[in-house]
Amino acid sequence: MPWSISPLNMNSKDSWMDKHRHCNHAGWRCLAGVLALCLAVWSGAASAWVTVQDPLTLTPAPKSYSGPSDSAELGGLIADDWVTTGSEWNMFSCGPALVVLGQCDESWIWPVKAPLPLTTTWNGVSYSVFDTGVPGIGYIVGIKDTHATAYTPMGSSANQSFSRKLLQLVLYTIGFNAHITFVKTTGHLQSGTYVIPAQSIAYVSAKDQVGTEKTSTIDISSTTLTIKARACTVGSVQQNVDLGTVTPSDLPSVGSVSAAKEVPIGLTCDDQVHLNATVSDQSNLANTSQVVSLSSDSTGGGVGVQVLYGDSDVPLELGPDDSSEGAVHQFKITDVSGDGASVTVPLRVRYVRTGDLKGGTANALAGVTFSYQ
Repeated sequence: MPWSISPLNMNSKDSWMDKHRHCNHAGWRCLAGVLALCLAVWSGAASAWVTVQDPLTLTPAPKSYSGPSDSAELGGLIADDWVTTGSEWNMFSCGPALVVLGQCDESWIWPVKAPLPLTTTWNGVSYSVFDTGVPGIGYIVGIKDTHATAYTPMGSSANQSFSRKLLQLVLYTIGFNAHITFVKTTGHLQSGTYVIPAQSIAYVSAKDQVGTEKTSTIDISSTTLTIKARACTVGSVQQNVDLGTVTPSDLPSVGSVSAAKEVPIGLTCDDQVHLNATVSDQSNLANTSQVVSLSSDSTGGGVGVQVLYGDSDVPLELGPDDSSEGAVHQFKITDVSGDGASVTVPLRVRYVRTGDLKGGTANALAGVTFSYQ
């Protein structure tokens, strides 16, 4: 049979061109399917990867403080060191491994409650002080990301604890370390056993690269703090002194003084107490002069009251009603040796002329604040 060549049917679906086109279209459809699958994978990665994993709870052991009740200054540590330190490496998971958009991008720390108007410095670092819920006792806290080298003191505002840098190693989890200790927030510690309630102390958050953010807390469990404060017991908390009647001839000029009357104050003290005191003007606590002003129930005028210590004829300078160590115009009385030791504070009081005399009553109210250091 002779060979023959049939003409190519351009309208045939089975034509070479159509087959070629069909094959190309099919190829593009396959490629488009691959792209759609890839886009679906990345779309899944853009969903909320970050999740809260394990919480961080600090568990302070019961602590005891033994010492003079006024020796620790405001903000001073009641404990010797951090009472507890805790860590949790996996507080947040930012996504499955090998998913680029599942990497952790940043983390933040901020306080649950506002700090007290008090700061303290320890080891060269300044800390804000927070209220424990127990009068006179506060806490300071340092927190850091587990990948950081230094703790950050928790203050009144949010601090960024982690920020992913360009070309940084992939990080899929975020954790935190924290430590806490207790400090004094009032001028005078009272002996007793105090229960520090369980509470949340800080919020922490983590965010992944698509902006999803989750928040958790750092908590402390309940604990007890036993304070054995060395102090003194005052025998009589109030004494009335009659300075008698004085006339213009007794106080002829400004600065003239009357005869002094003794006002001994007896105390019973614990061993190793460094006893100090401050005399204050109860009608004007801001008064730091040497003259206690007359109280509002006085009808006379032109005089005030001076307080003397021991045999000295120099009147004491007045100060605030403050038992803190080193308070303004605080003076030393004695160092106590032996439990149950009796101490007598030899005070005397007298009138002093301050201006034009006016007949009537001349009353004054002076306070004595003892400090046990």
